[in-house]
Amino acid sequence: MKYKSRIWQYGPCVNPEKCKFLIDYFHNSPDVADAKIGDINNQVVHEHRKARLCWIPERESITLFLFTHGLIANHKAAWGFDIETSEKTQIGEYLIGGHYDWHRDEEFFNKEKGSHRKVSVVMQLSNPEDYEGGDLILDYSQQIRASRERGSIVAFPSELMHKVTPVTRGVRYSATLWLSGPLMA
Repeated sequence: MKYKSRIWQYGPCVNPEKCKFLIDYFHNSPDVADAKIGDINNQVVHEHRKARLCWIPERESITLFLFTHGLIANHKAAWGFDIETSEKTQIGEYLIGGHYDWHRDEEFFNKEKGSHRKVSVVMQLSNPEDYEGGDLILDYSQQIRASRERGSIVAFPSELMHKVTPVTRGVRYSATLWLSGPLMA
């Protein structure tokens, strides 16, 4: 695990077989849909975000695994967020041209429900040789590219600006989980 500013990166934490299992889960899911923007209208806006998604039930072990890594990062980095729960794990597929422009995970979600996203946790599922582009870029005093190593995890405060650059060859897969807690002042 290494600490850069407010970003925690863990080396490969999951073996290639588990990564493949999650990619296969995506391909076998009947609920794959175009990604939406979490604004008030919850619309598909390909100019801002172009990806396909499915959701893994909370009871799956990957959700607990990612939740634990988010809690560890929150504690070790002394972010001090009050964490109560998480959402379902999201698997994202970024085909050629797939991307997600600069955004914050916290700014839109759950305010009306009385909670905020506080920690974002992203796991790399693809082999880095299987695609080009598709970099997860985090912006905290400088732009940092998250590891592309298969099975690696990055955790960061959900208010941190970040993006996924356009995929120019192949397909990028990732698993994402958000840890949430009470509204922040």
